[in-house]
Amino acid sequence: MNAKIAGKSFLLSLCRVFFYIALLLLPFTIYATFWLSSAESVNKQLENSKAYDVASEAIVQQLLVYTTVQTAAETDISRAHIEAAVRKIATPEVVQYKVENYVTENYKWLNNKRDSPVTAIDLTEERRALARELGRDTEEVQIEGAKASRGGLLAVEPTLPDSVTGAFESLVQAVYWVLRHGFMTMISLALITGALAFLQLKSAARWMRWAKGAFYGAAGTLLVLALALAVSTQMSSVAAVFIPGAVQSVVAVLAIPLIVVICVTAVIYLILALFAILARAKGGSPHDSNQYADATDRFQNPGAPGGSAGTSF
Repeated sequence: MNAKIAGKSFLLSLCRVFFYIALLLLPFTIYATFWLSSAESVNKQLENSKAYDVASEAIVQQLLVYTTVQTAAETDISRAHIEAAVRKIATPEVVQYKVENYVTENYKWLNNKRDSPVTAIDLTEERRALARELGRDTEEVQIEGAKASRGGLLAVEPTLPDSVTGAFESLVQAVYWVLRHGFMTMISLALITGALAFLQLKSAARWMRWAKGAFYGAAGTLLVLALALAVSTQMSSVAAVFIPGAVQSVVAVLAIPLIVVICVTAVIYLILALFAILARAKGGSPHDSNQYADATDRFQNPGAPGGSAGTSF
């Protein structure tokens, strides 16, 4: 009998561990599933965060550093003229259009709607427009000391071996699967472990007593994480230590949905834990004659008195 009780106790403890893990990861999988698993939601978040304004300015500054004209000295093309031309071409609207198209096409690949991922943002037309603004032939515009190729301004071509590129693509697909199905996976894990515990305990009141610690632990951990995330992203003085100034506002906006989801989930867990306390108060009812469950309680809590009185309050 003791061996049977010990095995049941071990199973309940193991279920509680996985139940707690599922509760802890659930808000993050909710955020990933509903905010990151589709091109539309990602593009909407980027638009709301004003990320394109930041990206546009970063591109302008990069082009001002690396863009040169072979005959600048002879034609007296000044930095001011180059900057004006670059700002006219690399507008937030252009960046948004290019990035949204890049995101959309790659999500099509992730959903098996195209054969290969997009590895470069094609800015061929923008390169040509920049050359025209500078009054120079396209081939005379240089990027990082090398002539612009027909692939487009700042177009990134893959330079890794095919085997490495293939492994990276497989990793991206695996991550996307987690983002898309993580919520249902965590829900399933919580339901399976919770159901196994219920089958062992055979009482809703005892199940709530069993789950109380997991609810409390997950709620406390999530509230601490939410507070840390809020302080590090929403308070500019603190964010300056961890996040580059140029993207602080973007990160702050992108973090808000995650903070809200974590907080709401933690509150729900606290409410469930409160119900567990009420269930525990009823767990010692004289009508609860499940002696096997009582024996398990005594095995897990050797100091508790036996029988139904051991669970009375």
